[in-house]
Amino acid sequence: MAAGLMLVVVMLLSLFLQYHWKRRHLYKLSMKLPGPPALPIVGNGLSFLCRHEDILAVISSLTEKYARPVRFWLGPHLFLYFSYAEHLEKILSSTKMAHKHDIYSFVKIYLGEGLITSSGEKHKKHRKLIQPLLNAKFASRHMETFQKHINILMEKLSASCDKGTFDIHDMIHLCFADIIGESLLGMQMKSQYGQNLDYVHASADVYTVGYKRLMRPWYHPDLIYNFTSGKKDQSRIVDISYNFIKNYVIKALYRIRTSKNDGTDIRAPLVDQIADLINKDNSIMNENNFIYHMYTIYLASEDTMTIITAVLCMCFGMYPEYQKIAAEEVRSICGETSGSISYDDFSKLSYLDMCIRDVLRLIPIAPIIARQPTEDFVIDDLVIPKNCGIVISLFEVHRDPKHWENPNHFHPDHFLPEAVRTRHPFAFVPFSAGPRSCVGKVLAMFGLKLIMVNILQQFEIEGDGKFPDIVLSCDITVRSLSGYNVRLKKRMWKK
Repeated sequence: MAAGLMLVVVMLLSLFLQYHWKRRHLYKLSMKLPGPPALPIVGNGLSFLCRHEDILAVISSLTEKYARPVRFWLGPHLFLYFSYAEHLEKILSSTKMAHKHDIYSFVKIYLGEGLITSSGEKHKKHRKLIQPLLNAKFASRHMETFQKHINILMEKLSASCDKGTFDIHDMIHLCFADIIGESLLGMQMKSQYGQNLDYVHASADVYTVGYKRLMRPWYHPDLIYNFTSGKKDQSRIVDISYNFIKNYVIKALYRIRTSKNDGTDIRAPLVDQIADLINKDNSIMNENNFIYHMYTIYLASEDTMTIITAVLCMCFGMYPEYQKIAAEEVRSICGETSGSISYDDFSKLSYLDMCIRDVLRLIPIAPIIARQPTEDFVIDDLVIPKNCGIVISLFEVHRDPKHWENPNHFHPDHFLPEAVRTRHPFAFVPFSAGPRSCVGKVLAMFGLKLIMVNILQQFEIEGDGKFPDIVLSCDITVRSLSGYNVRLKKRMWKK
């Protein structure tokens, strides 16, 4: 009995030592770099056990207390934290750094091997197929679809005119759910009329539920997480969203297989265009990958455009001097009537473009990105081993006073041509950059401009305070915890 117990102890001790011996290069690197003291097992995970509104302050405090790059531990994972434009350029431009960190496995529960979470040859191959489909032609061909749903939003916003302060987020959210649902999935969502809200709400919950688990190392083991309320939320979200998207993927594959047309209609939704590629060569992607790619693109498109639009409305209310310039530009190019813009006019809206970009600076789509080098990688004189985590902060580089005149305020002049020319190109990377840049950035900029043209043509926006007064939270993206509060008045153009 005693001998058997001793053997078990020796075996466990041997495994323990073997595990740590394989990780000795991580420990050696960790001791070389500045960073907060870490506890056994959880590392620095307890530091992130805080309110949503405090998470950005916790992250920023790392660079205030320690020289960069900073190291910290999240459970057994060692991360190096970078927030200089020069470092971002090296990391984001390298194919060695294109691999998502293993910690994204918790996001894969929702998004599978989609474009955000997949890596390697599969990601490269599927991205090469999908990105060319989400181009300027796709945007222009679906302009009528966008405008149709924006018209409904305009009616709903009109009903809120002169009725005091309200949160504009939910109305915009449902509008983009309808837009993305039709242009990507070929579905009449009718969210603005109260339909399919279980799917819309489940999709919104992905960010908060998934992020909560990701940032708490003690929730990482399934053995623990399966007994929490988070597991129930996770199962609900996965069940609703996966089956919803699967339904439209199967319909698209059936439509393409039974269609007598050569190729898809030029105004076909994205799901039909991908289905057409699969129909011609079913080896390029299986049905499961197809489902997760569509859900990933839907989720990223709808959420991004919703938040940026809502925050830009707030900024125009808080900084009326910029709203006035943008509105006059819209009037001079697109006229005073909602829906009167042509696709060719978009390139002329230079000031509105500057305004959108400064909100993307303040509210980056992915404020923090985690990568894992596929082989040893050198930055400056630092050799980073292949299984070490890399964290880059777009949120901080977008506020670095070295690059930005007024970093904490909405300030469209940041994007005047002369300012852009003299700034480091990686000081502003709202859609990431390099081999993992956002495939939907063309569609996103189109949708943002179109909805803001309509809003500025019809409404004068009022707001209180300035941008630093907004309480920001960080999950997978950045959000306002203090709401998206504005007041609207019917715009009366001066003759």
